[in-house]
Amino acid sequence: MNWDAEGTSYEEKSRYNHVPRKRLELVKTIVAFANTAGGQIFIREVACRPADLDSARLDDLVNKYVEPRLGGLTSYAVGYGWIVEVPRSPDRPHIFVRTGTYDEGTRQKTAFHPGQVYVRHSSKTEPAVGDDLRQVLQERGGDWLSKVGQAISRFSLRLEEEGSALPVRLSRTEAALTISISDPNQDFPYTTKTLGQEIGEGQNWVAKAAEVLGLKDDPRHCCPIRGASGQIAVRRYSEEARRFLEARLSREPDFDPYHAVDP
Repeated sequence: MNWDAEGTSYEEKSRYNHVPRKRLELVKTIVAFANTAGGQIFIREVACRPADLDSARLDDLVNKYVEPRLGGLTSYAVGYGWIVEVPRSPDRPHIFVRTGTYDEGTRQKTAFHPGQVYVRHSSKTEPAVGDDLRQVLQERGGDWLSKVGQAISRFSLRLEEEGSALPVRLSRTEAALTISISDPNQDFPYTTKTLGQEIGEGQNWVAKAAEVLGLKDDPRHCCPIRGASGQIAVRRYSEEARRFLEARLSREPDFDPYHAVDP
């Protein structure tokens, strides 16, 4: 093993003392390895009890936050640290179902949010993008859908098949969140600015119209893109949304979303 070559299947962590921030970052890295190709985490300068890095303890810690359950972790001491070995999981993708928060000074920070899937991109642990999850689908077929569906009851998943987005609900709950695996640039080609240019209205007009007409909460019309923090960074709109707004303006050329009483 080349201990200096961090990459998709190897990472080093130093000064590990099992405080909440370090603990949650370790959980995130373990899950990312399991969702990608497996690998080893080398922990230098361990400043916690050996029991805190025991395989069974790590297993319990990780599975407090993810579904379906992740198994097969092994950990052991070496002369100059600890090794955590993470197999590539046959049950991937493992999805965070609880928020991981910790205090840093007077502020509370978040390591991960419910609904996020983390993978390895080279030497980085990052949220999965569409290509990552499409690869899982191609490798695993459809069997993981039933497993994730049994475990996750709080969000919906959009799958892409042959270039078109196929909505698949993994929950019977109506108030389900949405993750987009389809390419938002293809299926939702418009921002509020470009959509406004298409229909001859301003960016703010489009944003307000999408709100009052219910477009931004309709997965047929709008795809919210979330950043690593879990917050919505931008909303993208579909061709169907463009046609909807054009039809509304055709029927009511003076429609004003800022003063709409009966949208």
